[in-house]
Amino acid sequence: MRIVYTTSRPHPISQQLAHRPHWRVITPTPQAARSLGVPHQSLETLAVGVLGKHGWGLAPILTSWRALETAVAEAISPEDIPGTARMWAPTLTEFLQGGGNFWQEDMAALDGPNMVRLQELHRLAKVYTAKLKQKRLVDKAELFWHAAAFSPVAQPLLVCGYDFPRSDELYFLNAVAGEGSILVLPLVEEPLFDGNQKALAELQEQGWDEERGSKGEGGTRGAGDGGVGANGHSPLQGKIRGLGEETRDGGNVTPSPRLPCPPSPHLPLPHRRHCGYIPIWMRKCGVFWRG
Repeated sequence: MRIVYTTSRPHPISQQLAHRPHWRVITPTPQAARSLGVPHQSLETLAVGVLGKHGWGLAPILTSWRALETAVAEAISPEDIPGTARMWAPTLTEFLQGGGNFWQEDMAALDGPNMVRLQELHRLAKVYTAKLKQKRLVDKAELFWHAAAFSPVAQPLLVCGYDFPRSDELYFLNAVAGEGSILVLPLVEEPLFDGNQKALAELQEQGWDEERGSKGEGGTRGAGDGGVGANGHSPLQGKIRGLGEETRDGGNVTPSPRLPCPPSPHLPLPHRRHCGYIPIWMRKCGVFWRG
């Protein structure tokens, strides 16, 4: 069982759970880890470790920039190569972070007044990532997609502090989080948290269960049942004890579903179903879906 704990006050429950022995605690920043009194480990450090085990690495900033300038020269051939590279860099990062580099089979489904610009972006991304792959390197924007595609060993995680997780982070989390894992996800009925509601739905499709936090300061309530049980423990506490037993004893646990990753002769490619950022760069390029 893997749980998404939704609450309007994520820090108290994170503090309660952080020092239990069942999980590796994952936080996005050293400051978040320090507030919980735990060593800092992030999804990024986990993903970099996965790449390292397979002989790949994260491209240094200078190496990435040189590869981008070379790719701009080959794919676009402008007069001002450094200036064009600076112009394309933010859009390219967003494109890769959303998994857009793997939408080549859908190019015919796109339409818009700036189709030439989209084709330049697509061509630039292909040349740029190919330059890095020659050195067995991955751009930081594609880190989570590629790390997840290596099917990392699942482990129990307590993930705190990711207030608005991106699609690539969720994709990797689903791949690396084993039985007993908990994601503490801020969720309030406000438009600001619509993305988190979608993230919850996405994880539930992959077999995660939701546990809702209580509206008060203490305790928790289960989704739809509320309050503390007859044994004096909240539903989440009971689940945590059970998860701990499964983790320690290696009990017969039904494996959680994993996202499929198509094979590649060089580097596994992510499944494009979870490319949540694609519409943003599409709008930047003036491209829209036909239907």
